[in-house]
Amino acid sequence: SHRAIAIRLWLEGKEPVAIAKHIKHSIKAVENYLQKFQRVAFLKGRHFNDYEIALTVGISVYATKTFSELYEEYKNKAFFKQRLEEINIVGSQYYVAQDEKKSILPSKDSTNNGRRKP
Repeated sequence: SHRAIAIRLWLEGKEPVAIAKHIKHSIKAVENYLQKFQRVAFLKGRHFNDYEIALTVGISVYATKTFSELYEEYKNKAFFKQRLEEINIVGSQYYVAQDEKKSILPSKDSTNNGRRKP
């Protein structure tokens, strides 16, 4: 798939603009593939399984497996270690942002007029 080709090229050192030209996709599409892969790789590094990752990232199990296979294939290669820093930055920023969203949502207790359930 173009998604896997884009990820491979990125893991081999190409930048999103060059990847977009190579696979004839928009930069936005390539960045979307990369962001999802980075989130999957971040969670793989924290020992999530493919089903947990699919639910967390909001992608199909099939896409998760594709990204997981690429992660496993490249994780011990030299250039991957450089990309791993980017992966960890993107992954941790995403989950900090998600935690902040959760903290600003009203709690169930605040929506029931202050009454606590027994």
